[in-house]
Amino acid sequence: MKKKICFFIILGIACLGLLASIILTEVFSVPGVSSICGLILGFLLPCLVNKGIELKLNKQQWKLYERRLKKANAITGETPVRISFAYLFRIIIDGKYLLIQSSRKTGRYQPIGGVYKYYDSEGEYLKNTYHIEPDDKIKTDSTSKNDYRFYVKDKYIKNFVKHFDMEKTNREKKSDVSRELFEEVFRGHSILPKQFGTLNYKYCSRFLDFGYTSIYQCYELVLADIYEIKLDDKQETLLRKLLTQDNEFILASKEDIENEGINLSDGNNKETISNHSWKILSSSAEKATFNFDEKYTVELTNRK
Repeated sequence: MKKKICFFIILGIACLGLLASIILTEVFSVPGVSSICGLILGFLLPCLVNKGIELKLNKQQWKLYERRLKKANAITGETPVRISFAYLFRIIIDGKYLLIQSSRKTGRYQPIGGVYKYYDSEGEYLKNTYHIEPDDKIKTDSTSKNDYRFYVKDKYIKNFVKHFDMEKTNREKKSDVSRELFEEVFRGHSILPKQFGTLNYKYCSRFLDFGYTSIYQCYELVLADIYEIKLDDKQETLLRKLLTQDNEFILASKEDIENEGINLSDGNNKETISNHSWKILSSSAEKATFNFDEKYTVELTNRK
C-alpha cells in the first residue's frame, strides 16, 4: 500500500509540474514545449485518476459493500454484525508454512494465531459506547474470555473500526503479539521462551471482509492482521525439533494451503487445512485490504 501511495504522489507531482510548465511556456512564448508537456500530461492524468480510484476502493471496499446492502434494505443501522478481529503468524521454514491443529476439534490445521484480546477497561468502554453483545455462536471459556469477537449494531461499525486502530485502545497491540505464541507454542511444548530468545517480526498486511456468513447466519466483519516472524538459525532448529516431536504441527506448501489440504491424486477429498489459511501466503499480499512494512522486536528471554 505504501508503494502505491508513493507512486500516486509522484504521479500527482509530475502532473502539477507539467501543468505549470504548460502555463509558463505559454506566458513566455516558448515554442513547442507546451505541446510536448500537454501530450505527456494527457498520458499521465488518466493514470493519476485510475490510481486514485484504485486506492480509494482498496481502502473502502468493505464500506462500499456495506453501503450497498443498506441501500438495498438488506440491512439497517440496527442490524447486529458479528465482529471477529484476529491476527495470524506467517512462519516459513524450508520454504513451507508452519501450521497448528485447531483447538476446536475440527481436525484441520491453521496458522498459529488467534483473536485479539481486550482488557477489562476496554470491555466496559465497548459496552458503554458501542453497546456490544456477547458472541453466542462460540462457547465462552477461560481461553476465549475478552476475545475481540462479539456483536455490534451496523450503525456503530465505522466508528468502531476507527476506535480499534487508535493507540489508546486498551487491547493487544501490534507492538507485542507474542501471547498466541505462548499459548500455542511455548506452553505444553518443549520450547521455552528463554530458549527462543528475541522475537523479531514484521506487520505485513490486513484483510477486512464484510458479508453474510451461512455458518453463523448473520452479517460479519472479519479482520485478519498478518505478522511474519523472522527466525534465526537457532529458532528454526527449535521449531524443526518441535515438528518431529509433536504431530500437532505441520509444514504445508503453498499448494497445500491453496487446496485446503485436499489431494485428489491420493484419493483424499477431505479438507485438512482451514479455509482462511491462504491469508498468510506471501503471494496473498496483493489481495489484502492494506499492506504494511512495520518491524517490531519483543524480548522473550525473561518471560515464563
